[in-house]
Amino acid sequence: MLLDENEMQSVMMGFPTVVPLSREIASTYIPVLLNQRAAIHYIDVAQEYGLAGDVCPMPEAEAGVSIDDDAPILGCCAVQCNTTCDGSLLSNGVISKRLEFEDGIPVFQLATPLRHTNEDVQDYAAQEIRNAIAFIEEHTGEKWDWTHYFECAKRVNYATKCRLEWLEMSKTPYPQVFGSNLALYTETNYMAISGRLPVFEETDRKIMKLAEKAFKKKKMAANEYRHRAIVWGVQSHYYMDFLVWLLNCWGIVPLTDMLSMDNTDMIAEVDTPENREQAIYDIAKLTERMIMRNRTHGGYRVLLDDLWKFVEEFNADMVILWEHMSCKALDGMHGLFEQRARELGINLVWVSHDLFDPRVVSRQGVRDQINTYMRTVMGEEPVDPTLEVLPDEESW
Repeated sequence: MLLDENEMQSVMMGFPTVVPLSREIASTYIPVLLNQRAAIHYIDVAQEYGLAGDVCPMPEAEAGVSIDDDAPILGCCAVQCNTTCDGSLLSNGVISKRLEFEDGIPVFQLATPLRHTNEDVQDYAAQEIRNAIAFIEEHTGEKWDWTHYFECAKRVNYATKCRLEWLEMSKTPYPQVFGSNLALYTETNYMAISGRLPVFEETDRKIMKLAEKAFKKKKMAANEYRHRAIVWGVQSHYYMDFLVWLLNCWGIVPLTDMLSMDNTDMIAEVDTPENREQAIYDIAKLTERMIMRNRTHGGYRVLLDDLWKFVEEFNADMVILWEHMSCKALDGMHGLFEQRARELGINLVWVSHDLFDPRVVSRQGVRDQINTYMRTVMGEEPVDPTLEVLPDEESW
């Protein structure tokens, strides 16, 4: 069955024999990580067919793949989610019509509450999960397996425990699991795996062992650490290596990022009648707190106030604030971020990009924003000047 690429797969934790597939991972998510220009054609296709040009290019590219007949036709059914923004809703509408009317694949649209911090929406959120499970059972012929669910729940909790311990290390002078390593692994393990594969628990244990060993030896990932930064906002997908560049060119340590600061609550992991009911609410909360939803929705506290709490907890002196040009959730808070940074005396650096479209801001354009700030505002020279300007012609 098909699932959104940007959807928590926790709703699949009780279906051990159903294979969830996300067509977008192969068509857009991974290609843009590897080649910054991979989605340009599909963005243009979507706009040629009348989709607005000012929505997020990620869902727009996904819609373009469907419009261009490049999406494989497969799956006995599909579950979509109102993931993060108007662009996602627009894309889902286009894709679902093709799936249902042309390909004969029934679609369930999981309408998860946006105000996920409010208790008065949780009953509704839980009912949406029940409806989704019933839809999957109906169209796959499989039944929800509580034994398998609670096995997955244990692995989810272990992954959460590991992430919390890695974040604790990052509050010290010797962070170990941070930057792109933390960001990409959290996106994969927390959202796309959701405890369903035992190999990820084995991987968590290996990473933890390495991190603890390096932490005891006070190992550093670069020769010089100058600044401790919280990276906030929706980061550029076509330049995920930017965080590695920050560290090596300017000595800026990207301690953690917004998409990694998601759910920290342990979920019910013992199979009891009471916990079976609680599990539905746990799945709902995980769905509500998907990596891009957890901060961009839920009210200004989780987006604005929590940032400054993390700045204090991690002893950061700098905030790298991604300004995704098409992300309306963050753009409206621009002045509030700047006001609070001035009050706290925190160096705030805005870095503009357009997520999937390097024509708006290139990789070098992203780097130059940091280069200019560090030289003019901070009055610093780079740790490694050879990294200020890099050739991106091959785009890998």
